[in-house]
Amino acid sequence: MKAEFKAITKLLQAGKREVARSSSVWKRIHEETGLGAVRGNKFLFSEDELDKLRQFGRALTGGELDPLFYQPAGPRMDMAELHSNEKFTSQSVFGSLLLLATAGNASVFINGQPSATQPGSVLAVKPSVVNREALTQQNLIVIENGSLMPDWHRIVLPPAWQHAVLLYRGHGENARDVNQLAQAQPSDRLALYYDFDPAGMAMALNWGKGNILVPQDWPGLDCSAAGGLSQRGTYRQQHAALNMAQAAARTDQQRSIMAFMADHECAIMQEHITTRALPLVAITGSK
Repeated sequence: MKAEFKAITKLLQAGKREVARSSSVWKRIHEETGLGAVRGNKFLFSEDELDKLRQFGRALTGGELDPLFYQPAGPRMDMAELHSNEKFTSQSVFGSLLLLATAGNASVFINGQPSATQPGSVLAVKPSVVNREALTQQNLIVIENGSLMPDWHRIVLPPAWQHAVLLYRGHGENARDVNQLAQAQPSDRLALYYDFDPAGMAMALNWGKGNILVPQDWPGLDCSAAGGLSQRGTYRQQHAALNMAQAAARTDQQRSIMAFMADHECAIMQEHITTRALPLVAITGSK
C-alpha cells in the first residue's frame, strides 16, 4: 500500500482539514496534485479539495479502495486464534469473501464443482476455493455496487454478455482478490459495470483493459433535473474524477461519453439503470 494512500486515509477518516508541511509524503501529494493551500507550516484543504484527495486515493489503488472507508484488518476467525476477543478486528464479517452470481448458462467452479445462482441469490465464497483457471474461460463482469448483486438478474446485459459470471468489486481485503481475478482475465472476457458518472468511468478506464458496460442509448439519456434519472449533486462532487476520466479516455467513443457527461452534468447510478431496465452496450475499455 502506498504511503500516499495511507496518509490520505488517515486525514479523511479523522475528519481533519490540515496536515503538517514537514511530512515528506504530504509534500509529494501536494506537488503531484496541487491540492492544499500553504498556511505557515501546514497544508489546508477545502471541501472540494478533500473530495479530490479521496478520488486521488482511489486512483492510487486502481479504483479498488476508497480511503474514506478503508479499514485494514483480518477476519474474525483469524483474530480468534490470536486474541480472546475476536471482535477486535475491524473487518466486516463478510469482508474477505467474494460475492458472485451467474447469468445465463455460466457457472463458477467452487472446490472443483460447478455452481450457479438462481435469481435473487448470490454465492459468498473464500477466494481460495474458486477455480481461477476455469474462470478465465468464462465471461466475467465486475459490478461496482454491492447493493446490485441480489438483483443481478434484472440487469439487461448485451447479447454477447448474457452468459457471464458477475463479481462484486469488493471493498477492502476482497477488493484485492477481485483485482487479481480481473487482471488474470483475458481482456475480451472481462467487462466492467460501474455507475454512469465521472467516478465510475474513471475507475473503469483505469483498468486499461476489457469492456465497459454503459447504457445503450447513452446519447439520448435525460440528465436534466426534471428527468429523475441523473443526480446532478453527485456529479458536482466529482470534479477530480471527471478530470481523471477525461485524461484516461483514449478512444473517440470514450471521449464522447465524457463530453456528454460534462455537457449534461450526468451522474446515473447503477441501481437506476437496472430498475429502469435500460439495455447495456459494451464499449472498449482499452487505452
